[in-house]
Amino acid sequence: MNIKKVTDSFKERYYLADMKKILTLILICCSFLTASSGIITIDGTYQGKKIVIQNPISSDQSFCITEVYINDIPYYEINNTAFEIRLSNIRIGEYMNIKIVYKDNCRPKIMNAGDLRSKSTYEVVSFKIDNRIMKWTTKNERNEEPFIIERLRNGKWVEIGKVIGKGPEGFNNYAFDVNHYSGTNTYRIKQRSLQNKYRYSEEVEYYSNKAEINFYPKRVATEIYLSEKTEYEIYDSFGLLILKGEAREINVAELESGVYYLNIDNRTEKFLKK
Repeated sequence: MNIKKVTDSFKERYYLADMKKILTLILICCSFLTASSGIITIDGTYQGKKIVIQNPISSDQSFCITEVYINDIPYYEINNTAFEIRLSNIRIGEYMNIKIVYKDNCRPKIMNAGDLRSKSTYEVVSFKIDNRIMKWTTKNERNEEPFIIERLRNGKWVEIGKVIGKGPEGFNNYAFDVNHYSGTNTYRIKQRSLQNKYRYSEEVEYYSNKAEINFYPKRVATEIYLSEKTEYEIYDSFGLLILKGEAREINVAELESGVYYLNIDNRTEKFLKK
């Protein structure tokens, strides 16, 4: 018998066995390190009602929910299959945000999220825009629900910011910084109401005489250069969104050759990727 072959075979078997153990440990460790958790976030305005949450048992026989935050402050009374979030330290009508962190093999349920909704009753008394600031005044607000500012871009309303409402304090004044497109800009505000529906203000236009944002080249190999930093979107010939962001230079080296469409400054331009 060839003793060297037997010895080599013996070593090989032990080497393979050790490698299997190592790979198993790596897989276990990686599984532990990459275990993900879910997050449920709800917001609204406190209506004087407790929020009830079902907290099921996870596969490891512990509670599903690991953390709860009220306006980014930890809430600790969560170790039960169902619990109430008591909000005695929050005023009725005050804006609030609840974040629930849970394990990835289960999912809690918020039983009465709708109790953070109230009817939107605001009235816009004035709504003005100058070359850099949007200002509006309201009355008859019922709560601190955020006002969402929207701008018309390429025929679609796009959210550009939020301002938390001040609540029922008579007349309330608000301001929001805006960076206009060249030409005509159209804005509106909205506020969430019951059943996640919205109430909208009137639309207000502002004409900006700022210089139009241009780009080059129209036949591009690697980079598109803009005359100033701005938001952009790039669509392919089928209308699918390919790239978006805010920049003065756009790297398109990875795009396939063909015709594309660039949305900038509230207009659409065509370019060819070589």
